[in-house]
Amino acid sequence: MKERGNAGVRNATSRCGADAVFTALQAATLIAGVLGTLFALLLGWIGLTWLSIALEDHAVRMLMACGIGFAVLFTVSVMCYGALTAFFGMCGRLKRETAFTENNEQAIRRIARCFAVCAAVLALALPPLRLLIGETVLPTIYIAVIAFLFGFVALLAHALCLLVRRAHALQMDSDLTI
Repeated sequence: MKERGNAGVRNATSRCGADAVFTALQAATLIAGVLGTLFALLLGWIGLTWLSIALEDHAVRMLMACGIGFAVLFTVSVMCYGALTAFFGMCGRLKRETAFTENNEQAIRRIARCFAVCAAVLALALPPLRLLIGETVLPTIYIAVIAFLFGFVALLAHALCLLVRRAHALQMDSDLTI
């Protein structure tokens, strides 16, 4: 009987620790959103500076590169906010319920899709930017590495989505047998 009481205390303690972890993850998500916004504004400001130089010099190639850059920046920003929103909501649900739910599977799928779109947009923008900007190797490498990282995280999130889907199905089957 005493062991059962201790198990309840351990369960409440571990649940309290899990709540703190998910609250910290939500706070980190908000901080990432703020820092991401500041970084996007910085990149936008740099882009506007290049745009003003291109307008003064009537540099068509630079104008086209700025247009592509702004489109990529906007798309990646929107997709990252979508992934952050899905992650924030998932952390809130994890504080209240079990991990293997259809809502959490959908949130992880949304995160995977958002990051896959980011990877695809960066990969598709790389050749035209390379042609328009010229023989600058370092920015090309940076964009390629960032695209690879977005793709890698998208694959991990997709694998996690499949894992949650299978676990949810197993959980539903075990609930039906009891």
